[in-house]
Amino acid sequence: MENVPLNAFRNGVRELSPENFESILDAAGLTPQILEEGQLDPPGMPPLTEISPSTSETSLLAPTPVHSTDSTQTSGTTTSASRRSKFSKAIGDRAEEVVLSLLRGELPPSTEESLRWVAKEGEKPGWDIQYNDGDYLVAVEVKGTSGSLFSNIELTAQEWKAAQSLGDRYWLYLVTDCLTKHPVIERIQNPFALMKAGALRATPATWRLELLLGYKSGA
Repeated sequence: MENVPLNAFRNGVRELSPENFESILDAAGLTPQILEEGQLDPPGMPPLTEISPSTSETSLLAPTPVHSTDSTQTSGTTTSASRRSKFSKAIGDRAEEVVLSLLRGELPPSTEESLRWVAKEGEKPGWDIQYNDGDYLVAVEVKGTSGSLFSNIELTAQEWKAAQSLGDRYWLYLVTDCLTKHPVIERIQNPFALMKAGALRATPATWRLELLLGYKSGA
């Protein structure tokens, strides 16, 4: 460190004015609203009009050994070690679009009239898409990935409760290769029954802790 000028070390971070920040975003084709809402689309994602989905003849869920244990499991709960992609919302939305388009092409006109993308409408009943089959509501929960297989899928407590309540009227649609022109779809009916039969294993992923009104520390 000899013969080093006293002014050789300076702060590596400088304040960026709002005007300069907005000009950088504008040059990249982004806006603050897009960044806040997580609506950034992955590069190269094809338009929905160019999509040609197919149905998988094998499971898109990679099988797990029956007696395997999760190294992150402690005290009866499991913390997910996976990292979400920064494009997770865009991938999820694309998967739902693909399934919605598929159902529109498959359902009879009388049933298609009741088809709703409830997730797009801001509703969260425990599924993403629904339609009426006669007098019965059919719920479809969609999971998407940019890969060719799912190692596992995550359901919220509300989604799992809906699967338990609706039984055969609750479907999981798994969509792989979401960022290509040829996504692949698997349909799983009544995942709760499959769990009870031993085909699926359901593990709690998180615990939500909330402070109850009126609680006093030390009481």
